[in-house]
Amino acid sequence: MGIKKWFEDGSYLKSPGRLADILAAIQVLSTYEFAARTIDRWEGRLGRQPKSAKDWMTVFLAHPEFFTCDADQKIALVWRRSFTRDYDTFNKRVVLGDELEKLRK
Repeated sequence: MGIKKWFEDGSYLKSPGRLADILAAIQVLSTYEFAARTIDRWEGRLGRQPKSAKDWMTVFLAHPEFFTCDADQKIALVWRRSFTRDYDTFNKRVVLGDELEKLRK
């Protein structure tokens, strides 16, 4: 299937405003200090209801190519999950060496 056909058949165009919602969510989820948050926290950060669905969870679950939801119902951007986890968000510092190895075990 060509890219044009895939895009035309994709959910990006099924709902008016879907692409705008996805881009808004990607911007917020990619820049916030915490990679994974519960839906109520993301809704607060996004600051508006989605234009293409009844709620943000519907948008996130419809697009697993961008968003992931773990067993604790925390939503994250797939791209951020691919980073090496070596930053201590709470203490705002990079964790290195032996300390990092201990955390990975």
